[in-house]
Amino acid sequence: MITSIKQQAKALLTNLPGKYALFTLPIVLSIISISVSFKQGAFNTGETEVSFSVAIFPTLVSFLVAFFTISALYTMLEVVRQERRSVAFGDLAQSFSGDHFLKLFITLLIRNLLLLPWAILLALGFALMIGVGVASLSGEISMGSAGLIVSLIGFILFLLGIILSIWKSLQYSQTEFVIYDQVAQNHYQGPLAAIKESKQLMRGHGFELFKLYLSFIGWFILMFFTFGLMYIYLFPYLTTTRSVYYQHLLEQNDVATIEHESSSTQESPFDTH
Repeated sequence: MITSIKQQAKALLTNLPGKYALFTLPIVLSIISISVSFKQGAFNTGETEVSFSVAIFPTLVSFLVAFFTISALYTMLEVVRQERRSVAFGDLAQSFSGDHFLKLFITLLIRNLLLLPWAILLALGFALMIGVGVASLSGEISMGSAGLIVSLIGFILFLLGIILSIWKSLQYSQTEFVIYDQVAQNHYQGPLAAIKESKQLMRGHGFELFKLYLSFIGWFILMFFTFGLMYIYLFPYLTTTRSVYYQHLLEQNDVATIEHESSSTQESPFDTH
């Protein structure tokens, strides 16, 4: 299944008119954002005004990248559905349209808030492990049984935070697509309803999507060794794969619904007349 989805994504991108116009801007902004964030972490000038400016810029760029990416997802979904045969730079405005922008902004904000507790759990566990390690190395505390227990608790919290963050992120991963279809079908019912529908779509498919994302690990490693240049190929590939997978999910759920309705209408052999 994973192989066929990725092959379909590659086939859709091959000779697609306008693909460079669609993907170039979010790719460039992503590379800029990563570069600025890296410099911010590597160099600290100590000047409050400069630090504030450097901190705000990646946030703004990340915001733009997120919405440009959603626009690309929507555009490629239309390609997947054979509703169009070419794409263009202007398609990047899809997520900024009046029908989508506010709905997306509020829903993504709420989604991030729902993910926040698990991120806090992860950070707390990491802080406990690092805190005990630093205190032990500095000689402030001896690494006795109490230190080991605190470290173990930190490790458990850290591990739970990672697992739950990934699991919840996978559950909520189709929210952007759900909003697109709900708006198109004129039955958008709010951010929580969109997130709930994403969870319903992903029921029983979490590990499947996890394996799909994991299959790109080699590309991300290459991106690291090529200083981000591999992202020029990876971004369109991954974006199209996500759109193909969403359509695959819809078809799988339609089949499951039909099978359920068919089985429920069949007469039981134990029915009496």
